[in-house]
Amino acid sequence: MLWWAVRGRLPLDRRAPSLRTLLTASVPLAAMALLEQAVLKLDAFVLGLRFPSEVVGTAGLAVYAVFFFPRMLADSIGRALYPALVRFGEDPPRLFDAFRVATVFLASFSVPMSFFLFVNAELAVLFLGGDRWLGAADYLRILSLVPLVRPLAMFGLELLLTRHMDRLLIAYTATNLLALGGLGLYLTSTDLGPNGMAVAGYFPLGLLFLTWGIWRLDRSGLLRLGRELLEIDGIAAALFLPIWWLIPATAAWTRFGLSAVAGLVVVAFAAWRFGSGWRRFLEGASA
Repeated sequence: MLWWAVRGRLPLDRRAPSLRTLLTASVPLAAMALLEQAVLKLDAFVLGLRFPSEVVGTAGLAVYAVFFFPRMLADSIGRALYPALVRFGEDPPRLFDAFRVATVFLASFSVPMSFFLFVNAELAVLFLGGDRWLGAADYLRILSLVPLVRPLAMFGLELLLTRHMDRLLIAYTATNLLALGGLGLYLTSTDLGPNGMAVAGYFPLGLLFLTWGIWRLDRSGLLRLGRELLEIDGIAAALFLPIWWLIPATAAWTRFGLSAVAGLVVVAFAAWRFGSGWRRFLEGASA
């Protein structure tokens, strides 16, 4: 449609061999993109097979709440990260360091947000949809910590794409689709009901392929990244879980206020602990 819109105004190079090469190289990327979109919408498809549209809607609100902020932030970071990954293609240590720094930066915000939603699920759905959507709170609380088990997913795709590991990424997305879909179908048939699909989100088995691909690039770098992510997860859990345990659900605004403070402390800790690496990455990206 774009080519048709500029006909007569923009000269197009229609050399058939070049076009065939381009399209052939793009087929694996297109397949991976379609599979990834299917995974992102999987909750609605699985729940829609067993439950009425109201259930699909409340689950959709929970999925939106959990993944909106991480994806929005990942898109912004990716605009600096992807060119850096391409630029450092011949310098593996700097390549992996860019991936590591970006992943930790994203986790420094997405991890406290996940715990915030876990502790304040009712207020979150009340804010997003009103009191008619309070039924989404249970689904949201279960799903809220799913990003913690997928820290490599956001930028791992970009990293392996720049290394042309298309087949591995297709295996990653296809396995996720089968594992999450199959487990979701099973768990939603148990006493968990619709919440079974949220529980299934903790078992993205395709991450084994993604992690293996990253491990092949830099084993020591991946171990360092794992330690840094555990630091962020640990400090967040130490701050948020006591709020959830000790403050009753009836004191919702007290939970909210304490959670906001806890989230700021996690971000401040991450900035103190990893801020110098962030600054080096941003300065290099700007240059």
